[in-house]
Amino acid sequence: MENKQNIILIKKPYIEQKGNKSFLYSNITIKNKNYKMFFSVNKEYGNYLVDDRSDAFIVALLTYAMKENLDIISEAPVSRKLLYQLNQYLITMLSSNMKDFHQIKVKAVPTDRLLKNKGAVCTGWTGGVDSMYTLMTNLNRQEKNFNLTHLAIFNNGALESTNNEELLENLVAKAKSGIAKECGLEVIRYKYKYSRNNI
Repeated sequence: MENKQNIILIKKPYIEQKGNKSFLYSNITIKNKNYKMFFSVNKEYGNYLVDDRSDAFIVALLTYAMKENLDIISEAPVSRKLLYQLNQYLITMLSSNMKDFHQIKVKAVPTDRLLKNKGAVCTGWTGGVDSMYTLMTNLNRQEKNFNLTHLAIFNNGALESTNNEELLENLVAKAKSGIAKECGLEVIRYKYKYSRNNI
């Protein structure tokens, strides 16, 4: 039996529509404390949120779990390729090369079920050299199925801070009027958050 002090438990995700936003929620338990975590997107992208797997929550919580030395257990399935790559490669590589990261396990039932999509191709965008490189190498590829169609701006990673709302809005506005407009790309503002609640 798992020691609940040493795990992150991700419960089955669910979707809600509120106004012009779509939300993907999950109730999360971290060291026996309960949180509600969510991702929000504009309503037009709500049809592409999925509640049959926990991929988004696994990815968002991974670095925190590794720093805190907490295994992640998901009640919902996780995409087989993601689960395999995390457990076999990424976690080992990060924990071997970064002193603050621990070797943890992500435990879930794998799934191969195909997701509905519109064939769009997206990459994260911060305006930095790495995202610019990704954009330039995937903008006009011969393999049309891999041509970029969207830029996603997240409130994590390079933009993670206690109060980054203004920074996020400025980056979205700058991308829409600049690089995205010039390259004919759509911009998705992608937000996640978790907070304590009584579950």
